[in-house]
Amino acid sequence: MIDLYGQLARSLKCPQEFAPILPCLVSGESAPVMLLATDWITPAEIAARLNLPTERVEARIRELYLDGLLILNTDRNLVKAKSFYAIVNTLLGEDRLERLPEESLEPLKDFYMTTRLSIYDRYLEAEKIQTSSEVLTTMEALHYHRHPHDGITTVVGRDEAADILDRSKTVALLPCSCRLTFRRCSKPAETCLNLDTAAEESLARGVGREISRAEAEGLLAVADREGLVHLAIHAPGQPRYALCSCCPCCCHDLQALLRYGRTNWVRRAAYAAETARDQCIACGECASRCYFGVRAMKDGTLVLDESKCYGCGLCVTACPNGAIEMRPVK
Repeated sequence: MIDLYGQLARSLKCPQEFAPILPCLVSGESAPVMLLATDWITPAEIAARLNLPTERVEARIRELYLDGLLILNTDRNLVKAKSFYAIVNTLLGEDRLERLPEESLEPLKDFYMTTRLSIYDRYLEAEKIQTSSEVLTTMEALHYHRHPHDGITTVVGRDEAADILDRSKTVALLPCSCRLTFRRCSKPAETCLNLDTAAEESLARGVGREISRAEAEGLLAVADREGLVHLAIHAPGQPRYALCSCCPCCCHDLQALLRYGRTNWVRRAAYAAETARDQCIACGECASRCYFGVRAMKDGTLVLDESKCYGCGLCVTACPNGAIEMRPVK
């Protein structure tokens, strides 16, 4: 069994320091199936090579798929094991590593983040994606900006999040994998919207629930009140496969931008905040919700560098005096 897991570690590209935890992730009965599925293979081929009934192998494959360890190609009846990184990504993001001790979890989180940085850097360099994600201005900042002195409500521009939802046939709500992975804040976790193919896979695996357009918009409004940035998430061949509202302490893309200096990972929104100085009362509410270094309080004065704005709109919905508006980026 030790040799089997050693072979499995090599086939899954598992770093040596994490090989001891493989038996916690893959059972002894599942390990031979995973090892044979290093490349695409049919269940019948696995059954023949293991000398087991096909039905038994198909049942095991189904369990491994639901557990997030295998990929299925149902059109061609093929299966493939995920890489160790992809397995860790799934299990951390679905909060299914609670059986591991804390001293094992923290190195796994570091491995996940550094590996993701490396993978997506290569995607960007090879132009497989244009950006890993893009900021979307909150619908409240665009549609419901109120001027308290004259009572006017203005519609600033097109709501990209609403457009994305309009084009999506299926929307599934999942807990935010970033917050389940890093757990650095107490912000709400039910904020990730998977779309179409990604939504259907989530529903098939039982890790999400289908929601209506109205529910999705309601969740985006809650995320705005909680000070979460709306992001459309990209992957090779899957542009805008998810809308997630996240925080800079947990979000993998906001961490990449703000902690690791990956300025090419996150595209700015189509809008940027503009502050009317004569209406600003220097309360600091906007600064407390700005993650991009645009706004800061110094000696009772609001210091601005609007060139850093990514257009999330959280400052607009924080301002009690209607002093900030979103403007289309020229």
